[in-house]
Amino acid sequence: MPIEMAGAAHGQATPGGKAALAAMKPEPGALAAVLDWYNPQRPDLVMGILLGDTTALIRRLFDRRVRHLGFTRAQWKVAGQLAVKDGQSQTELADLADIERAPMGKLLDRMELAGWIARADDPQDRRIRRVFRTAKLEAILPALSQVGEALMADILKDISKEDLRAVVESLGRIKASLVAMDNEIGIGQFQES
Repeated sequence: MPIEMAGAAHGQATPGGKAALAAMKPEPGALAAVLDWYNPQRPDLVMGILLGDTTALIRRLFDRRVRHLGFTRAQWKVAGQLAVKDGQSQTELADLADIERAPMGKLLDRMELAGWIARADDPQDRRIRRVFRTAKLEAILPALSQVGEALMADILKDISKEDLRAVVESLGRIKASLVAMDNEIGIGQFQES
């Protein structure tokens, strides 16, 4: 059964952002409903819609599951980067999290106020602020990891290892292509003159 969306013309469903996500309530046969709604005549275009919708749903579910810990997904991105390498600069964290520097600064202000992180001037360059995990953040990292692992287990419970491997390999190739395109844009090849 197709899902009706705002803005549908001539009886055809069209993507409707948050309204579309809200309309897709899990139920028996939900996969068939989603596939019917997307009607993949153009898998190249459908893929982008599915990736966007899937990412939005994962983010929303993760936020719900960590809310009781007093943590957000945006904070988890910072925490995850600091778990890999403590003492990164604010600019490095902004780049890795794909967040502009000013909003990252505000996010770090809130995290510092909550006691999750500490910031200090770089000893070699006082213009650079380094960000460090605190004992409070160290204590919550295992719980955040467990929430993330449990969420992914729930998401992937009906996906075979072979299917998952194929999706990951395909997404890896797509990401590599996007990174190459982004690098080309970075040197001005596709920028408007």
